[in-house]
Amino acid sequence: MPNASTPDPSKVYFQLLNTTGPYLNFGPDGLERLHYVVSAAEKFGVKLVSPFINNCGGMTAYGKAFGNNATTFYPSTAAQTAYKTYVKTVVTRYATSSATFACELGNEPRCRDCATSVVTNWATENLAIYKEHRPQAYGYPWGRRLACTK
Repeated sequence: MPNASTPDPSKVYFQLLNTTGPYLNFGPDGLERLHYVVSAAEKFGVKLVSPFINNCGGMTAYGKAFGNNATTFYPSTAAQTAYKTYVKTVVTRYATSSATFACELGNEPRCRDCATSVVTNWATENLAIYKEHRPQAYGYPWGRRLACTK
């Protein structure tokens, strides 16, 4: 785990994933940076879309930490618990922010050899968590496309 007492200005991370679970970084090289962005957006009337995970990196990180891949990410209890912890932390932290416009649960979610329902059920469940804390904000399950092969 990076040393929180000596942040590296060239590295920013919001969470660190490992087999013991997620570590959320609230320090100056972590969520403090997001707080600055949200505060500036509020000040200047900018609306933000918060992406929570990307198929081409985020799901790989969860896979390395919890032994899953882009296909097994969805049913993995450990990966889903870590993902939901992260989403709930960010959403509740900015639940009253005027800058929060929408969230994107996942960018280009893919699930090889999965029925489409695997990803749509995941999206429905996680969108409900988001909307519980931000009922007036938009939430959408994915950005450009959904890819399932069954």
